[in-house]
Amino acid sequence: MFFTKNVLKIGSLKKRVVLDVERKQLRMILSNLPTIIKIYVRDIYNFKIVLEKVKTCDTISVIKHMIEMTRGIPVDQQRLVYKGQLLEDERTIAYYNICNNSIIDSVMRMVC
Repeated sequence: MFFTKNVLKIGSLKKRVVLDVERKQLRMILSNLPTIIKIYVRDIYNFKIVLEKVKTCDTISVIKHMIEMTRGIPVDQQRLVYKGQLLEDERTIAYYNICNNSIIDSVMRMVC
């Protein structure tokens, strides 16, 4: 609120509120746009592969397919972990707040 000589300027306040709402809406729209990031996938031997064109809207399943294409590890044998949390196939990169240059750990599933 703006006070000048003890007079509340309602018009200025209304414009400011509208601008704040518009900024918040714009931030929300921009945060929902897919962003292209680079992530590293590290295996138990500390070997890292770089996935350069990952969209934040990509699912973990898509990431597993990228790993299969580069390393030849079947999708059903991969388990991906980020910050100690097992990543679910249907969730997105954005869901887990995985950012540019993040490291995801790859753990092989034992097949009997």
